[in-house]
Amino acid sequence: MATSFSRLRGWLNRRRRHGAISFLDVKNQMGQTQVVADSSVLSHEDVVTLNRLPLESGLSLLGAWRTFNGVQEFRVMQVESTYPASMTTARPSVATPKPLVAGMAIDQTLKERHLQIRNPITVAALKARHRVHSFIADWLRNEGYVEIHAPILTQLPLYEDKTAIGISVHGQDLFLTQCVGYYLEAAVHGLERVYNIGPSFRAEDSKSPRHLVEYWHVKVEAAWFDINNIIEFSERLVTAASEYVVTHCRDLAADMKTNLTPVPSRPFDQISYREVIRQVRRAGGDVKFGDHIGPREEALLWEFSDRPFWVVGNPRSLEPFPYRIDPCDPEVTITADLVIPAGYGELLGVAEKITDEDELTERMLEKHKDPDGMYRWLVDIRRYGCVPHCGMGMGFERLLRWLFQARHVRDFVAFPRIFGRPYWP
Repeated sequence: MATSFSRLRGWLNRRRRHGAISFLDVKNQMGQTQVVADSSVLSHEDVVTLNRLPLESGLSLLGAWRTFNGVQEFRVMQVESTYPASMTTARPSVATPKPLVAGMAIDQTLKERHLQIRNPITVAALKARHRVHSFIADWLRNEGYVEIHAPILTQLPLYEDKTAIGISVHGQDLFLTQCVGYYLEAAVHGLERVYNIGPSFRAEDSKSPRHLVEYWHVKVEAAWFDINNIIEFSERLVTAASEYVVTHCRDLAADMKTNLTPVPSRPFDQISYREVIRQVRRAGGDVKFGDHIGPREEALLWEFSDRPFWVVGNPRSLEPFPYRIDPCDPEVTITADLVIPAGYGELLGVAEKITDEDELTERMLEKHKDPDGMYRWLVDIRRYGCVPHCGMGMGFERLLRWLFQARHVRDFVAFPRIFGRPYWP
């Protein structure tokens, strides 16, 4: 009768010998397992193979699981197959991982991302991304939202033209999408509640820890919403994600050697953009109405709240044309940005959208957009039963950085695209 063995497959991460017994650390998607290789049990050929196999080699082992001192380990009985590495890595971030959050050899980790992705800390970060992405998608579906797969190639930049990445396809000048908001505005009039989680591209000249050239956007559009509805919705989404991570991702935070952000209580505080300008100026900041609120200005606002807070009523000069103008204050829009203290900065933005054709045309001309040209289909939406609707946009990597208290958004991207660095591999 043949002996029944379990199988363990993975990559050799570390090896230690104590007399006739070798202890191998084998890593795979389930984490790291200690393998016990007893030369009195194995064949001579298998003992030689395991002792000479280079680190980072792949292997498939047959054996039995057992629990020793409360820890599950694998006792190998037979080496089924090996896939030797032709080079033995001496990279400390691979062989002996150090936390990304401590700034481990950043240049090295980016140049050799195809190898550094094996780092158990990077593996944990990518698992965190996977879990939170799945949670958000499920949460939105349970709220009645329908996923829309919007195009990445578009004729229409949403934000500043200078940050749009242009390409030519079959002789047509196009852009990589900055945001799928226009397409969700069209879809919401058929489906009422829609969302998209997908890539966005902005060529911003920024090396801040919250910016990437290619990042993922969580976009939501809801019919019949006003600004208060979309603020309440966004707070529920953010706190639900935080509760999920605190409850289900402590193991990944431990692997990443990071801390988890405590779940914030709702509702979040609000402060007007005009009041932000006044407070920043009183604190010594050099800003005026119409300026962007950047990291320096946000830092001066930390005393306003130690929890996430909303900056409401951004100037019309800063916001895209589809966002409604406040009828009570025509210099500002009906918008709000959620700011996270302690250096995390803006996490997401919400806006009421224009429903009136004349108001939209006025704003398009103000933003130097031709309502009879490429943008005319956005005018069409207003001509055919356009109802009140609101949008929300959140940087997915920014959410992860805050929830796991990481140093940089790049830590959660398999192959990050960062301003000032070659886009390689």
